Formats: sequence, structure tokens, C-alpha cells
Amino acid sequence: MKKYLLITALLSILFIKGFAQPGFRFADSTAQWNILEYNYGWFPYPNNYFTTIYNTGQDTTIQSVSYQAIIGAGNTYFLRRDSLNRIYQYNSDTSEYLLYDFGKVKGDTIHNLSDSWLPSYTAVVDSVDSIFISHWRKRVMVAVGWQGGGMNGNDVWIDGIGSLSSHLLHPSTEHLIVDSPDWTLLCYFENADLLYHDDFYDTCNYNSPLSVEETESIFRLTLSPNPATTQITLQSENRFPSSTNFQLFDITGQLVLQKALTDKTNLIPVAALSKGMYLYRIISPGHSSASGKLAIE
Repeated sequence: MKKYLLITALLSILFIKGFAQPGFRFADSTAQWNILEYNYGWFPYPNNYFTTIYNTGQDTTIQSVSYQAIIGAGNTYFLRRDSLNRIYQYNSDTSEYLLYDFGKVKGDTIHNLSDSWLPSYTAVVDSVDSIFISHWRKRVMVAVGWQGGGMNGNDVWIDGIGSLSSHLLHPSTEHLIVDSPDWTLLCYFENADLLYHDDFYDTCNYNSPLSVEETESIFRLTLSPNPATTQITLQSENRFPSSTNFQLFDITGQLVLQKALTDKTNLIPVAALSKGMYLYRIISPGHSSASGKLAIE
């Protein structure tokens, strides 16, 4: 009997550790999220879709509290995990608001899951299980609705990754506002390894195509040499818009290089890459993307 109790206790400890991640960080220090935003054309949004990449940054201490930095769309956000596996985001007014609660079980209710520009709302946990994505992670299925009202939609949260059918930093909010953008997690990476890919899309970077005229008016760029050997020069007639990134993908769709474009002339080293054909994209939030092929010899 004692042996059985000991085994049960050990299994319980391993089960808990499998769900928990040590320290204050929400995600792996090498995490990358490719998030698709779709705007329906309702005021004030244009009718387009584009992918924004978020990466982890330098850990930061704010008022003696440790946060993990998440960088994307030209901004830096600060997240932390507490001892109950609740994920908070630091707000600019020195307060915090709750993003996720991975300490809940089936039937539990989560309140105040909103930031300063949204009224509070309620998420009810439909079910909890685990999923293996590089290691066992807790998965929480929730139904979401306004406080005091009915449920408007459903979302899936994975510990260390975030929302699958909404925005990483605004989980489930798209289910509450009719004319808001829709978000989808396209891909999730750790150490540049693809760990999650949305089954509906065949790429990790899905963007509205630009016409030749739009591409010229936004970027007016040249890329040379092509083929390249050691580096390429990416030059624009005008300074690139804020948060513009150059991305390079191999023939399997794996992101192999990314660089922020800040000047009119940008030098991008490619000597470390294998010879072959690559697809490049220039991503500028709100302006969609330009793309082409690059050969490396």
C-alpha cells in the first residue's frame, strides 16, 4: 500500500511539472509567433490580411517585478507568470491585466480577461487536457462572452504558446467585437524549429498580394545581386515604413533569416546559408507585403 501511494505521489509531481514552466517567463526564450490578422473592410480598417511576427526579447525588471519581453508590430510588451500559472501583461499605467489563467480546471470561470480598451468579460473553461509540443503543455478550451451575457465564441489556449484562434496578446477578444480584426496563430517556433502550424494555411506568412503599382509606391526597392554569394543590398527610394522586415524562406517554407529594415540601404549577409533558391518577403504591417525569389550560389 505504501509503495502504491509513493508511486502515485511521484506520478502526481511529474504530472504537475509537465504542465508548469519554471520562473516568471510565459514562453521559451527563443519563441516566435507568426500571427495572421484579417481585416474585413469595416470602418476604419482596410480589407486586407497580413502576418506579423512576434519574438521574445530581453527579460526586464519593472518596479522590482520580472517580466519577459515580447516584441512585435513595432512595440514591446511585458508578460509574467505567477506561482498559480496566471499570465499577466504589464500596462502603461503601472498596473497589470490578466491574459491567461492556466491554473483553472473544467467548469471554472475566469473574469477580467481584458486590457484597458475593452470592458471586462468572462471565459468559462470547457475542458482541460495536455498536448505534446516539444514537451507536454497544458491546453485549455474556453467559451467566451461579455460579463452578464451569453457566450459568444470559443478559443483554445496552450501554455507557453497562447491563443490559437485569436491574438497572443488579446486572447479571445475577436469573439466579442463585431467589427474588430480576426487573428489566427499561423505558426509557432522555438530555436527556429517549427513546432505548430495551422492546418488551414500552407504557409507561415500569409499576406494580401500587392499590385505592381502598390509595391512601387510603398517600397520602390531594388535587391542586388541576384544570384548572391555573401550578402545582398536592399535599397529603397524612401525610408521603409516602421516595423518593416525582410524575411527569407527556404523551399520547405522554413524562415531562415529575418532583418528589420530601417534605412534606405540595408546590407543583409547570406554567406552562412546553403546554396539554392529562396523566397524573400518584405513585410510592412498595414501595407501587406512584397515578395520575390533569391538565388544563393
